[in-house]
Amino acid sequence: MSLFKVRELWSAKCGHNENFECRAICIANIDNNIDGTDKLIVGSVEGVLRAYAPRVVTSSGGTQENGSNLGFRPDDLLLEAQLSHPILQLQAGKYSGVKEALSLAILHPKKLSVYNISVISGAVDHGTYYHLSLLYEHNFNRSAYCFESGPFGKIPGKDFICVQSLDGTLSFFEHDSYSFCRFLPGFLLPGPLLYCLRNDSFITVSSSWHLESYKYQVLAVATETSKGNEKNEFKGKKVVCDWSSSLGEGALDVKSNTSLHLIFVLGERNLFCFKDTGILNYVKKLDHVPYLFPILIPVRDLQGVLVLLSDDGNLMCGYLGTDPHVFVPPVVDSRSINYEKADRELAELQKVIKTSQNSKFTPQIKGGHDLTVNVTVSKNMDSAPPPQNESDDFMAQSIRVPAVALQIELKCPAVTNDVHVSVQVAKPLVTSHSIFTFTSICNSIQMVVSIFLRHKFTPNDLRVRVVTTFTNRSGAPQVIVTHVELPLQLVAKACLPLKEANHKVTLNTNRPAVSLTEIFPEFSDINTSTAQAMGFEYYSGQVITVLAAKTSQRYRLQSDHFDALWLITSELLRRLRAKFVQDSNILFSYSSNVPVPEFFATLDVHFEQRMEIARLEEELGQRSAQFRAIQRRLLLKFKNKALLDNLDVLLEGTYRQIINLIDRVEESKRKLEASACSLRCAALFTSLLLRLLAGMSESEAEVLEATIANGDMESFEQGWEETVDAAISHLLHTTLSKSGREQVSMPVTMSRSKDTSRLKKHLLLVVDRLSKGGRLQVKESDAATVEKTSTPLLDIEDRIPEGNEGTEGDLVKPLLPSRIQSAKVRQKLKPIEGKNSRPSTALSINAEPVVTPEVVTSTYEEPDDIIAF
Repeated sequence: MSLFKVRELWSAKCGHNENFECRAICIANIDNNIDGTDKLIVGSVEGVLRAYAPRVVTSSGGTQENGSNLGFRPDDLLLEAQLSHPILQLQAGKYSGVKEALSLAILHPKKLSVYNISVISGAVDHGTYYHLSLLYEHNFNRSAYCFESGPFGKIPGKDFICVQSLDGTLSFFEHDSYSFCRFLPGFLLPGPLLYCLRNDSFITVSSSWHLESYKYQVLAVATETSKGNEKNEFKGKKVVCDWSSSLGEGALDVKSNTSLHLIFVLGERNLFCFKDTGILNYVKKLDHVPYLFPILIPVRDLQGVLVLLSDDGNLMCGYLGTDPHVFVPPVVDSRSINYEKADRELAELQKVIKTSQNSKFTPQIKGGHDLTVNVTVSKNMDSAPPPQNESDDFMAQSIRVPAVALQIELKCPAVTNDVHVSVQVAKPLVTSHSIFTFTSICNSIQMVVSIFLRHKFTPNDLRVRVVTTFTNRSGAPQVIVTHVELPLQLVAKACLPLKEANHKVTLNTNRPAVSLTEIFPEFSDINTSTAQAMGFEYYSGQVITVLAAKTSQRYRLQSDHFDALWLITSELLRRLRAKFVQDSNILFSYSSNVPVPEFFATLDVHFEQRMEIARLEEELGQRSAQFRAIQRRLLLKFKNKALLDNLDVLLEGTYRQIINLIDRVEESKRKLEASACSLRCAALFTSLLLRLLAGMSESEAEVLEATIANGDMESFEQGWEETVDAAISHLLHTTLSKSGREQVSMPVTMSRSKDTSRLKKHLLLVVDRLSKGGRLQVKESDAATVEKTSTPLLDIEDRIPEGNEGTEGDLVKPLLPSRIQSAKVRQKLKPIEGKNSRPSTALSINAEPVVTPEVVTSTYEEPDDIIAF
């Protein structure tokens, strides 16, 4: 905060409904008065030229009359003239070749005019008036941007003019005659222009944010071949800058100090100071957004008055000053403080406060929530609404998919403010409305959201997460998170079971097999389903078959797509758990090999899509750079009026390539979304089988799922592969280390992976060590820390309506295989060779060779009591 503020000394309103440019103001003794008093000359875009002589009426003592500012007076306006063209810039100089008097140069879009302002004495008491007379003018073929004047070539007593056009042309004029024009090399956009007298050079800022200096002599030597040459070819020396310095940001204005030989550049965020030889003197960072350098003039005896001109014509002269502080502080009591008396008084007050807090008459605030959220899922299926500005795979193929209505009810006993409701589902599911915002609600309010499929991706989650944020009665933000389960019919329909499939998984349980028509009653079609066989078909096309054994306690799931097994398997386990809800001892187990190769195949497809997008993005960047280079070259060709040399054909071809690459990038991103859904299903299914195989606890299963099935799977910069590799490396150095003790793990720098060999090796090690008895031990302190840090804002409450209780994590209580229950096996951590042994999924933990995916083989047990077709 600045101590000084701008105080108004004089102000005037320049016209009405007029616009002004920042360069359309000039301060000079334009009437060549003997006393040398400066005048303010301003010009508007509407072509109105005005000249002011700001004066402050003072008393004989030299102070302002009556101690106040009288402001603008009618006689302060010296001249007002209407010109025929908009005024872009004003500048005073010695532009007359006859005498060394000051003249006024006015820049129009297509013309430069030089005027002389003279004073004509009036008769009797009518005073004097000012007359504007035209000396000469120059017409342009190009649109002008700005101009600079000075004694080019160090000719004393004369000022020449250099006009910069929008296309980078510098046109030089010596009074009423045209001299020459030059093109600046590598020009794209015009910038500020300054003439440095000491070096006889022009300072400008190029479009590449470089401060460049061009000698006037170098510009004058490069002469044209002929005046009528349309190609504007040059002979002689090439135009080369004398020195150049990078600014790193755009420049708003450039000024110079002739006495100190310094050049000041006003940037967008910094103020640069250079010596006129191009050496950086200092840089000052600005804490505000600058506009231009200040303009200072003397008003009577006051030097350095600030002149301010707004874009709507408010002209003001001000100065930096302060207001006197009228507050007089009272006399401080000098008596000494009795600390013992103050301590006794403080103790008595604290006793009174404590007594009042324990009083039975003090009202007690009952605890409770300010808002109640009830989420229910409709039992009836509707048709999905048509897409709005979004691609739909099913609508394109005229496939009707179902939709389910989600009803959200908010209840509050009092007015609740800033309520935001967010409905979150996993792809390929989408919602008709995802965000609801209410400034305040009272009593209750209901919202209905339609959820349906949009793309032909593999579904991986049927849970809906409703996040409600609001401001409670105490003014603190609060969050309520509610989870509900969607019906399986939303993503699948009944079909004929498959006799054969590429991927088969058998699950064991300690309870008799239940009829599938009881587990999935909504899919019990007489023509397609039986008590021991049932088929499910996703709307994306994958078919899954569930088989129940007649005599044993086994269930088999099979499909031609590995990723499609996850959702039906988790739903089967959840419904079995609900079936035996009163039996807390129901257990599930998996005794075959973990299908690691199938998981790796899905991983490779996802990684290839990421690499394809990265390659296309790089190629798109190259084509964009080529397109900009061709545009720059075409601009130079257009300025020189030369032949295009087939650059227009090259530009059109590059444009078509860019459009083609953009379409390919969009298509690759679509495929990446599909592969991300498949990879998430495969990762969740693999972690589930590992959990059942190793007999993990709830906390261990959460760590495993967070390690393998987490991460951003749709990012092609830093995605799932890098995140999982870092997490698995941490596990292998801590809980799954060979020594069983935590080791010091080096920090991992996450960068885009070039291949998946390292990730596959680490995944194989984790599978091998977990299948051989390794444990993912979680400390209670770590679990509490994770739970505390994962709590958003102040309060979280998970509420699941009746009929949707439980999650997959609460459902699965795996049955630990008998061979892993052996303490000797856990101590040795080696595979057992014997009758009931199974092939190892990886090398032994004690072995050091590099594990490759080819080491793992997938063999599935074939129970003889599974129904055959």
